[in-house]
Amino acid sequence: MTREKLAMKPSISVPFYLPNLICYVRLAQTIGCLFIFRQHPLIAFSLLISATVFDAVDGYVAVKLQQTSEYGAVLDYLTDRVHTILLITFLVILYPQYTEILSMVLVIDVSSHLARLYSTIFSGSGYHKDVIAVHSLLRMYYAPAKNFMRFTCFSYDLFLCLLFLGHAIGFPPILNAGLLLALPGFVVKNTIHVLQAVDCFSLLANSN
Repeated sequence: MTREKLAMKPSISVPFYLPNLICYVRLAQTIGCLFIFRQHPLIAFSLLISATVFDAVDGYVAVKLQQTSEYGAVLDYLTDRVHTILLITFLVILYPQYTEILSMVLVIDVSSHLARLYSTIFSGSGYHKDVIAVHSLLRMYYAPAKNFMRFTCFSYDLFLCLLFLGHAIGFPPILNAGLLLALPGFVVKNTIHVLQAVDCFSLLANSN
């Protein structure tokens, strides 16, 4: 190996990149809630909202530190889905009267992301966030700056986390205000999920 290549080789192995360490923490926080969300809902909420905040910053950290990798992309994707699946599962248990609605939210979320993942693989784009989208709202969502993506993702998780908190403490005015503020982003994110699934199948159909 030449001296130049040695100089370019990162001193930290990929699994220990800072954004990947953040993902490990997020996974531990969310999975840990499985064992305490009934008995200690406030602690569980703290872990869930902390994982949501970390989700908003890990991508920024990866770009800022130039610690992006295929390993990190897959880990981030997995962590996001685990967080969403468990959070909505908690809500289904806590709000059984809304099982159908919450289950549909979960199905749309997971299926649209799987469609994006597989369409990325088949199109050879290399990264599920780099696929060229047909719909203008999706192009805005996947824009390089990703500010719109961060806003909608944070609002989506925040809305669900506040519903979780509401079961523990009720719905005082400040919590209702938070839900109202997060609601537009939550609705937009669900709309994006539907458009994303349609967009992916359109791209696949046109590629054949």
